[in-house]
Amino acid sequence: MKTKIYRFYSDPGHGWMKVPRSDLKALGIEDKISSYSYQRGDSVFLEEDMDVTTFATALKEKFGHDLKTRGTNSGRQSRIRSYQAYSRLCHHGYVYETCKECAWERDFVDGGGTTQGS
Repeated sequence: MKTKIYRFYSDPGHGWMKVPRSDLKALGIEDKISSYSYQRGDSVFLEEDMDVTTFATALKEKFGHDLKTRGTNSGRQSRIRSYQAYSRLCHHGYVYETCKECAWERDFVDGGGTTQGS
């Protein structure tokens, strides 16, 4: 069984696992990650309670890999808390919820729209 190792960061109150955004995409779970996770550049810091579990389950199901972490505890509040809350990116490379090009899709999906003729 293959093992995939990721970096884990924690402070006295919480913990996050750092993953490349591309791994979320490869696993097809970009839309399953909560806003309790954070993002900076191409990295996403998955919150330890729910999002790390979502990631580990998908990693095992899709690729058969076990998850292992190597971590550090800062002993004080982590700077990760100051990063932007996680939002998935659209195919244009922008935050999906604010992309003007994707507005029609959000309106259709969220508004319960239907296609013509249905």
